[in-house]
Amino acid sequence: MSLDIDPNSTVFVESAKKENRSGPSQHIHFKKFVETYNSSDNYMVQDVPVYLRKDVMIPCNIQCAELFENGLVATVMWFSSGGTKSVIHTDAVDNMNCLYRGEKELFFVDPKYKNKIFLKENGAYSDIDVDRMDYTKYPELADIEYHHVNITAGDCLFIPYLWIHQVRSYGSNLAVNIWWNHDEGLKMDPQKCKEKCDQNLNLSQVNFEVDNENREEDWKDYFLDILEEEDIKLEDMTELVLGRAAAEKLKNMNAGQGYLDMIHRIFNLFDSDGDEKITKEEVEIIPEKTWIQCETLMYDLDLLIEAIEKSHSKSHEEL
Repeated sequence: MSLDIDPNSTVFVESAKKENRSGPSQHIHFKKFVETYNSSDNYMVQDVPVYLRKDVMIPCNIQCAELFENGLVATVMWFSSGGTKSVIHTDAVDNMNCLYRGEKELFFVDPKYKNKIFLKENGAYSDIDVDRMDYTKYPELADIEYHHVNITAGDCLFIPYLWIHQVRSYGSNLAVNIWWNHDEGLKMDPQKCKEKCDQNLNLSQVNFEVDNENREEDWKDYFLDILEEEDIKLEDMTELVLGRAAAEKLKNMNAGQGYLDMIHRIFNLFDSDGDEKITKEEVEIIPEKTWIQCETLMYDLDLLIEAIEKSHSKSHEEL
């Protein structure tokens, strides 16, 4: 693996291996992460860095023209010394998880059981403790049928749209998810995808940016205009990113914590010194790769909010 790393390149790292969607996080230099992850709880969770994308091959079964045109959403790299435990959650996209090192254990539950898993209002994740499944508190859990999967290095596993799942990792662990829009994926012809496979096709050769023309400059100008008046704090971020009307709408829908967690991640991209505020100086020196990360998160946020609104609308129709 050849690396040409920007000396200012940092990666997003969670500092707790048991996920709770509100745990500590930080940005550290990729080289420092690699040097220390085996002796710490640091867990890299972010899109595949630009300098690694040429080393990540795209599986043959998703080498489909329909996806490459406008379906690919994002990538996520999961990198740790093992022992990680995700919350019980759903993804508002289809995705393929490919494991390069270590082992993973996954539990899947059909979406029809969502009311018995106690997912948050937006359907994104559950607060149930994955190490202490309390059948006295949650007797409904005893009625749930689940599927158990183990994967090892070299395996790729399809994770379907809105299927409830929980993931655990063992041993030094490195995996990459490729996410795509569910509606675009429905247009794929699986047989055509298998007709010709390019064994050398990698992430650097396909486009994950959606409607991205001039977005970097638009966002930069937008934040700099606001920062002429005052610094930006986390509590201001939801309204700045979504707009006042959309933020108020989600609040009135009791949309839960999932979308707020994603906005917090966007805030952390800008808050490079971790002082819980964004300054004009920070925005002026943000590197191009950070804008790309921001755009990816913004698109993921759009998908999540779309799923929240569909779920809310459907629940009202059922009433």
